[in-house]
Amino acid sequence: MDFEQKFTALFKSIAPHYRRSEVFYDFITILGLEFYLVLYGESADETLKQRYQTAVGHYTDDEKQKLVELSVIVVEALENKTYDFLGSVFMGLELGDRYKAQHFTPSYVAQAMATMTLSNCHELIQRRGFIRLQEPTCGSGVMIIEAYNYLRQESFNPQQQMWVQARDLDFTAAMMCYIQMTLLHIPGEVIIGDTLKNEVHHHLYTTAHLWGNWDNKLACADLETEPEIQQIESEPVEELPEIDWESEPMFY
Repeated sequence: MDFEQKFTALFKSIAPHYRRSEVFYDFITILGLEFYLVLYGESADETLKQRYQTAVGHYTDDEKQKLVELSVIVVEALENKTYDFLGSVFMGLELGDRYKAQHFTPSYVAQAMATMTLSNCHELIQRRGFIRLQEPTCGSGVMIIEAYNYLRQESFNPQQQMWVQARDLDFTAAMMCYIQMTLLHIPGEVIIGDTLKNEVHHHLYTTAHLWGNWDNKLACADLETEPEIQQIESEPVEELPEIDWESEPMFY
């Protein structure tokens, strides 16, 4: 089944009185923040709660049902094939030219970059059990997804042996990344903010991060000896330890 074609056909039928870029923005906002709100509950950011309600309020009940059907297609597409589905449909809808002049990296380029960047992953994973990645301009997450695929090809489990810090200034792009990281169960955090200015407007952990006790794993990774690591109790910490990214793989 061509999931991109199915998604596009349904998407074009939703709220024809709105610009396609607005509908896509709302869809990504609704789907991404539904994951976030369920995960964070009462501790969710009030600004993001309001953003969700505003997006939902643009649509009739029938249109909301179609947005749910779009969500199902995204899930089915990623179950069928692990790739940057949302980035592909975004470009296929020609929103890259019309919406903030964004152009997402093609998968074949991301595959090559993942292969080069992660060439020493065996050494890193053998040393501490997992690898940490930083993507300072994550877009829809294509680099992260191809890193995920590369580790699988190398017989690793990226759902347990890869942690990612992803950041993008654009809300929609960052939420696309958050959605796909969540559906692929990739541990990590998505930061919405300016990398160059080190600004953080919003900060979201993925389900895999919270359920996998990654606060503790990251803290343990910076200890020098195994006995010290074993003494750490499995309790969440309030803040993540400072990471020395100079020694970690990074996409640019």
